[in-house]
Amino acid sequence: MIMKKLIIFFTFLLLPAKTFAVEVGVAIPGYPTGFASYNSYISAVFAYSMKVGIVLTTLMIIYAGFKYMTSQGNPSAINEAKDIIIGSLSGFALLLVIYLLLNVLNLK
Repeated sequence: MIMKKLIIFFTFLLLPAKTFAVEVGVAIPGYPTGFASYNSYISAVFAYSMKVGIVLTTLMIIYAGFKYMTSQGNPSAINEAKDIIIGSLSGFALLLVIYLLLNVLNLK
């Protein structure tokens, strides 16, 4: 019940911002033409999230590798390091699936 209320709240909170951005034509920083459509906003946000996802995945794999190397044979530390690697790679796989989906829908 609480989750349903949160979804409704954030939908109504973010919905006016989306329509305002489309109607007014607010510029995207770094976008060559200055003003962009709604699809360009989605593409720009997703491009930024892909860059952040690549960096975070790399950092988490490095952290998990360090944790694995310094575990000294402790099974719980080894399992925790493996879980971190699996979690970061599955999150990045989800980003890649979304990238594929957006390319199939051709939102650029």
